[in-house]
Amino acid sequence: MEWQASNSFLAQGGIAATFDQNDDWHIHLEDALRAGRYHNNQAETSYLVKESRAVVRKLIDMGMPFDRNKNGQIELAREGGHSASRVLHAGGDATGRVLTTFIKSKLNQDVTIHDHTQAFDLIVHGGRCFGVWAKNQDDEPVIYKARHTVIATGGSGHLYAPSSAHPAVTGDGLAIAYRAGAALADMEFVQFHPTLLIKDGKVYGLVSEAVRGEGAKLINQDGQHLLAGKHPLEDLAPRDVVARTLYEAQQTGLAKQLFGYFHD
Repeated sequence: MEWQASNSFLAQGGIAATFDQNDDWHIHLEDALRAGRYHNNQAETSYLVKESRAVVRKLIDMGMPFDRNKNGQIELAREGGHSASRVLHAGGDATGRVLTTFIKSKLNQDVTIHDHTQAFDLIVHGGRCFGVWAKNQDDEPVIYKARHTVIATGGSGHLYAPSSAHPAVTGDGLAIAYRAGAALADMEFVQFHPTLLIKDGKVYGLVSEAVRGEGAKLINQDGQHLLAGKHPLEDLAPRDVVARTLYEAQQTGLAKQLFGYFHD
């Protein structure tokens, strides 16, 4: 696979950050904890949220082309689980493609990327990792020796259908780590994007949460608003609430078809 073979490249929505000067990272943190049903590691979540403004500012200073309004200001969208507009996006709904391409352009002189090369096992001796076994596009073994090895292979796509995950995202990193003796945690948590564009069982892409952030409502074939009364944020409820509500509606026959609409 080439470097674009990832969910990061396909990601639409954007980067949530406490970027606006009127936003407060404490409020952002509470939104994140509430959306995570307080299963979050609070120290790590606090660090992530508190540092988000500085990290995004650094990306902007490096030249990352986030979308701007007609006044030249960074445009902020609102997505599920957030009580404020704090999502920076690029290329409209192509943030992942723009961001990964931008970051790669900054790494070209310092980092060597081997496309069409698949890692399949860590090299472990005496409880220490010394690199990784891989194979190239000709199915020949390749050894990468390293003092430090970082596994960044994405999640476990395609466990459930339908799926919008890239075909290459199949949980390989988890399997590699497990075979090497690593402990895996929180395996019961699988993220579902609740709104896909599907016809005849085929997935044509995501319907971004940003659409609901601009006021779209999820309704069924009878015009019923499915998220009404299900959560204080209704259609902008955290993703797990929306996913469970839609699944229940489909299982009970309440929703044979789903639609979205905008209202004034």
